[in-house]
Amino acid sequence: MRKILIIVTILILSGCTNYHLNIDEFRKTSLNEGYYLDNENREYKNYDYVQDICYAYNREKDYLVQFIKLKDDDYAYRFFLTNQDAFNQEKNKYTYFKEENTSNYNLYHIETEKYYMLLIRMDNSVIYVNTDIEYKSDIEDLLDNLKLNY
Repeated sequence: MRKILIIVTILILSGCTNYHLNIDEFRKTSLNEGYYLDNENREYKNYDYVQDICYAYNREKDYLVQFIKLKDDDYAYRFFLTNQDAFNQEKNKYTYFKEENTSNYNLYHIETEKYYMLLIRMDNSVIYVNTDIEYKSDIEDLLDNLKLNY
């Protein structure tokens, strides 16, 4: 019994999880939710560390959720930190704030009266959202269907 408890504790403390962000699952789930998908890498085309990208765009409400697959965990973590710094400009105006960090997972979530901002990094992938707060429930429906905590 003691060995089981130690193993569970180690897994919890190390941040291990058996769920990984998967761009194909993101595409499938986004399509099922009625999003228009754009896989053309216009924004990051000059960055060789971006391996794949998917924009899930809601045409009716004019917002998007980005999924970026990067070269490795280190690039994903640096991408996460860079965008976290940009989000911090709104941090003092937040109505909701959440941050979580483990070895392979980072979450940074800010809501203000106007904006819904979310970064989720898991391994070498990042989900990026920066949009109007009015689309919060739609975005969270997508995240729930992807089985993501936010």
